[in-house]
Amino acid sequence: MQGPQAPSTELVEPEGRCASSDVVVTPLVEEAVGGQDVTIGLQLQTREAAACTWKVSRNSVAVKILDGSTEVWTSRQCPGALPEESVVVRWAVATVVEMTWADARESDRECSGQAGWAMPGDYTVIAAALGGEPSETTFDLIAPAEATADATGDASGGASEPAAPGTKRTRESGPEPTDDSSDDSSGSADPAPDRSPRTRSTQQRPGDDGETEPRR
Repeated sequence: MQGPQAPSTELVEPEGRCASSDVVVTPLVEEAVGGQDVTIGLQLQTREAAACTWKVSRNSVAVKILDGSTEVWTSRQCPGALPEESVVVRWAVATVVEMTWADARESDRECSGQAGWAMPGDYTVIAAALGGEPSETTFDLIAPAEATADATGDASGGASEPAAPGTKRTRESGPEPTDDSSDDSSGSADPAPDRSPRTRSTQQRPGDDGETEPRR
C-alpha cells in the first residue's frame, strides 16, 4: 500500500494571457533612505488563473506614494520608473519585479528629477494592475544619518549631525509648528488629515556642506 505523497513542486505552465482584473499587484519596500534610490518590489499573483503571461509596463501598472493623503510620487508623472517585461504570473507562487523611486524625490509633471526630496517619516505605497484592485503597504523613510549609524553600529559613540533631507518625524509626534517662511503651495488637493504636512522649503543632501536646494 502506497503512503501519502508530498505535493508536487512543479510549476504549472502558463495558458494564455492574464486578464488585468485577475492580477494582484502588492508593493514591497524592505529599506528606504532619504535622498537615495528606493527599490519597490511589485509582487504579482493571480486571483483565479493557475498561470498565465502578463506584460508589466506603464500601460498595465499604476503606482503612487502617499504622505498621509497627500500624493508625493506617482507613476502617472514618472511612467519610466516602471519596468517593461513579460512575466509568468501564477496563483500559487508570487512573481516579483522591481522598480526604483529615484532619489526618494517627489514627482512633478515633467518627472524632472529636480523636485524636492521626501522628508523622513511614514509613507504608504499603493499599486494596482489597471482594472484590478489596489494593494498597499506602509514603510518608513529614514534619514541618511540613521542609515549610516545602523550600518556602522555607531562605533564612534557620538551623536552625528542629521544630514538632509531632514530628521525623522512620525505620526505619533503630534502637530508640528508652522514655519511662516515655508512654501505651502504643494499643489495637492487633499491635505493629510492626521498630521501636519512635512516642511519641504529647503532640503540638503548628505555631504552637501550646507548647500540647499529649493523645493519645486
